[in-house]
Amino acid sequence: DRGSHGGILVRHGRELSSKLTPERLAKGAVVEELELVGERLHYRLIKGSGPPEGWVSLKFKGRDLVVHWHEEEEAEEDVPAGGPAADAGPIQVDWGLRRAMEDEALVRQQEGAFAAYLPRYEDPGCPLLEPKLRVLCFHGAGCAESGFSWPGTPLHEWAAESGAVELCAVNYPGRAQLAAAPR
Repeated sequence: DRGSHGGILVRHGRELSSKLTPERLAKGAVVEELELVGERLHYRLIKGSGPPEGWVSLKFKGRDLVVHWHEEEEAEEDVPAGGPAADAGPIQVDWGLRRAMEDEALVRQQEGAFAAYLPRYEDPGCPLLEPKLRVLCFHGAGCAESGFSWPGTPLHEWAAESGAVELCAVNYPGRAQLAAAPR
């Protein structure tokens, strides 16, 4: 089923025939209900990754994709992966820089750059709401990132089974699909 390949399909409009967004809504994302029409939800993203606004289905093949959540409730699936990051404290945020980065990300998303620079990102169930580790696989002299990140490789299987690791196979100008891209 498509919902297990890295998130929930998001459409620009209420109708199932409306245009899909290039990005999916991440599993575990928190959204605000703007409008509910039957089994279709118009949302605004509060926490997590995915399109800032869009329409999603509440269910797929009888399985809940979107459920009501209250802050005081603990998600049943939320099992901490442990480690030093579990005990991390608060961080300071440069809100101006964050906003500039979000604006640039929106432009890049509309260009479809994400899929070009991070192929197969959704394969092991990414993006994750709160990953404990991101493994970046780059091209090297005489090899490619696919030697590590392709489905069926031990690293890919480990990342998929952990549920806490994002595997990012990075392309950059001059390599693979971006061979002709400006450097």
